[in-house]
Amino acid sequence: MTASTRFILTLLLIPPLSHANPVDGLSLLYGNSGNDDVDFYRIAVRQTWNRSFYHRGQWTLGGYFEFSASNWDNGSDVINTSAAADRLQAIAVNPVFRLQRSAGPGGYAPFIEFGAGLTYIRKTRLSTENPGGVRFGGHFQFEDKFAAGVRLGNRLEHELAFTAIHYSNADLYDANDGIDFISLAYNYWF
Repeated sequence: MTASTRFILTLLLIPPLSHANPVDGLSLLYGNSGNDDVDFYRIAVRQTWNRSFYHRGQWTLGGYFEFSASNWDNGSDVINTSAAADRLQAIAVNPVFRLQRSAGPGGYAPFIEFGAGLTYIRKTRLSTENPGGVRFGGHFQFEDKFAAGVRLGNRLEHELAFTAIHYSNADLYDANDGIDFISLAYNYWF
């Protein structure tokens, strides 16, 4: 096990200290960047907030904190001439706001969610279909996330979601190519 893998696993296993149940959800996600042909694998633990911000009829706005680790793997056949990494790892923390409907008669609850958090990437350049690769400019990036999905099950413990995630540095560095991933997620709530 490499040092970076141990570091990522340690961060995922350290529970947040502000909640009686420190980890109450798990997320597994696979996606791709499309034109750049970068595969995206992500695992996250979640901690729901103790309160909601808005409630009207059957809709509630609440949220959770998400602590994630991801691996970005270049699937391109383009010869790497830029000394860019073929893969990189990232860790992120993200507050996520969720607008969710109460469970309907069929035992499902649709939702949409959005969040913006901080990410640390291990390498600052990633090889892609573009011979120059993606230049991130620095190790610290922002993670913007949007998802739409549905909760299922007797306790609404299962979720399927279509997710779009964008990483960039908001021009904090000279280079800010950024990258977008379209993903499918399976989430489980304990």
